[in-house]
Amino acid sequence: MRFRSTAAYVCGWAFMVFAALNLLDLALHGRDVASVVATAALLFGCGLAYVIGLRPRILGSDDGVLLVNPLRDVRLPWSSVEKIESTDALTVAYTAADGTRRTARSWVFQSSPRARARADLRTARAGSSSLARGRTPAGFAAEQLTAARQASASAGTGASQAGDRVSVTWSIPAVAALAAPGLLLLGSILFATVR
Repeated sequence: MRFRSTAAYVCGWAFMVFAALNLLDLALHGRDVASVVATAALLFGCGLAYVIGLRPRILGSDDGVLLVNPLRDVRLPWSSVEKIESTDALTVAYTAADGTRRTARSWVFQSSPRARARADLRTARAGSSSLARGRTPAGFAAEQLTAARQASASAGTGASQAGDRVSVTWSIPAVAALAAPGLLLLGSILFATVR
């Protein structure tokens, strides 16, 4: 199962299209230092659109859950997951390899207190017998992932195995998507001011 913010995904692609059209215009008509700075700014914006809008997602599988945040990936096997809940974001409480209890937060679903209050109000209005329960997107994802975790545990695939381990890693492509255009933007601004 895959969860991602549809609004962020659409906005990310909308900015990519906007940037592509502007980069095409700059390639055809831009011949000065301001064009170089604008190109670098658009490329940096594309990096931001990728890291913030296109990259973040939550992937659930038979083996565990993967939280793909803007710059880091958190891979959690079901055997290490203790609880999945929705607070102001989707959070997963897990046990690390050294036995300490930690929490991983997902970037995908951020809920304001107001959105959670509206969801609670919808739940109260609908009653407990209604199938149309009010919930935030993070609440829905937490329910689905908890069900997947329980199904994995009942099927026996969630038991701890030798290869199961928690991993938190930096995403090299995501860091490069920000660092390379960021350095280009900084260099072009410095060049434009010194010139």
